[in-house]
Amino acid sequence: MKDERLIKTTNRPAREDTRAEARPDRVPINGIKNLINVAGVRPGYHPCWVNEPNVEAYKAAGYTFVESDVSFGTHHVQQANPLGARYARNMGLGTVAYLMEIPEEYYSQDREREAAEVDAIEASMKREARASGLDHGDLSISFGKS
Repeated sequence: MKDERLIKTTNRPAREDTRAEARPDRVPINGIKNLINVAGVRPGYHPCWVNEPNVEAYKAAGYTFVESDVSFGTHHVQQANPLGARYARNMGLGTVAYLMEIPEEYYSQDREREAAEVDAIEASMKREARASGLDHGDLSISFGKS
């Protein structure tokens, strides 16, 4: 009887043969998860998750819904219905966001315009501080090793 049990166990695949290669990487329950990062967007386009109330404003600014197959978070997602389907994620607290994209050229122009507005506001603040005599002290900001 002891020999029969030995035969049965030796016919099974080894434990290391039943693991690993075909299985996806295990994602732990705790810790940081990348749930909204997007990969596979068309070259030359910038992806963006847009909350539902803002969709019309983004469309007016030149954004369109992503219609190609992409990966976001830890999963590859195929477009279920190429005619009008939208990628959507529940962002929590009842907020739904849609995956949209804009040509990189427009995205860069928008960022440059934002930077110019910030620079103008900061220059105005500095002018007012100097005019009021509040420009004492010195602030130096550096990045990297000093």
